[in-house]
Amino acid sequence: MINPMPIRPNVIVWGALLGGCRIHKDISRGVHVVQRILEINSDHSGSYVYLANVYASMGRLDDAAIYRLRMWDSCVKITPGCSWIEVNNTVHEFFMGDRSHPLTDRIYLMLSELGTRLKLAGYEPKTELVVHNVHEEEKEDAQRV
Repeated sequence: MINPMPIRPNVIVWGALLGGCRIHKDISRGVHVVQRILEINSDHSGSYVYLANVYASMGRLDDAAIYRLRMWDSCVKITPGCSWIEVNNTVHEFFMGDRSHPLTDRIYLMLSELGTRLKLAGYEPKTELVVHNVHEEEKEDAQRV
């Protein structure tokens, strides 16, 4: 699917396919995609985390530990999730778990209200897509609006 593309696939292209593998639980293809990503960029933390989580979800904890150790041995750092939003010509940047924004309390109150509305409308977070070794409540927090 990727190789016949008219451009040489980069980490972003392979990462998009990896996301699909994760959603559709296509483990064998996901492992192949991770290998391709690591050939291009051996510092790609998401690939190590993906493999460790896939193996952990399968009960293969020894294999999961191997990839976590490889990441540690290679000094690969996990980059926290980040997003930006522009409001009234001002760009606001947010990192996962960062509460340093001056309007944090108001923002989290609004997010909580939106989350409640979504649940009332039938939304259920897919917590199996969030990293392992995290409590269920933290997984839901990671997927809040």
